[in-house]
Amino acid sequence: MFPRLSTIVTALALLSTVCLAGIRSEGKYSGVVIFDRWDGCTLYSGVYVMYISEDVKEQLRADAGKCVQIDATDVVQPRNPVDGLIRQFKVLGAAPAAKEWESLDGLKLSVVRAFEDGHPPEFLIRVENVGDKPRVLRMNSLAPTLLKGKPTGGNGLNPADGPSIAAVTRQSFWIDLEGPRMQESSGTWQWRVTSPEKLSSSVSLDPKATFELRLSFTLPPGEYDFLAGYGGGVHENQSIASNRIGFDVRQDGTAVEVKAVNR
Repeated sequence: MFPRLSTIVTALALLSTVCLAGIRSEGKYSGVVIFDRWDGCTLYSGVYVMYISEDVKEQLRADAGKCVQIDATDVVQPRNPVDGLIRQFKVLGAAPAAKEWESLDGLKLSVVRAFEDGHPPEFLIRVENVGDKPRVLRMNSLAPTLLKGKPTGGNGLNPADGPSIAAVTRQSFWIDLEGPRMQESSGTWQWRVTSPEKLSSSVSLDPKATFELRLSFTLPPGEYDFLAGYGGGVHENQSIASNRIGFDVRQDGTAVEVKAVNR
């Protein structure tokens, strides 16, 4: 009886965490500062993003590519769950260290183009253990993110006031209560894992070992930036971000890489 009760309590706790993760209000947020190809600014925590208002983004220009913590004093979230817009904040410094079980030490994250111009967009997400100790890669903390140039006139309930939005976000490769996430579709933006054929909840990486995921996208025409992130919780502590790859999707669904400036 007690083991079953423990399982129920754990499940309820996880559900509670998911519910709370959707609320965006004033407080401390951690993440990697990203300036995309359109010069939009986001605070990137792997699975999650928070938009930084155009009016205040220059306060983070010197921290581009760094994982910082800010104290947000003006946050807009039109509905839950969606990402929020930070309109006022104070930079507190480096983000708090990752939790011990989610150590980022020695991990290097990158994305690699895996398509030729004129073909549908595909990418490799590559995680390398460049350290001298074994590491555990957790699939519920590894996430793909797709940023898109925002069309003139806004995007409904999306709060971003800058030139871009997150088309794919809040999607890790493992759902705690359901298992592996091998594909996802919003009806507009779709992705699927084409390799490996199966995913486990975690992967052990010996020193110098590498783990790769291959993703295939089906996207409407537009301008995009692709990147991946790992760790950070819900903007709670340190996370790492990959490089970005800019590409444009044509009317027929094929793509061409664009040499975006990494700001």
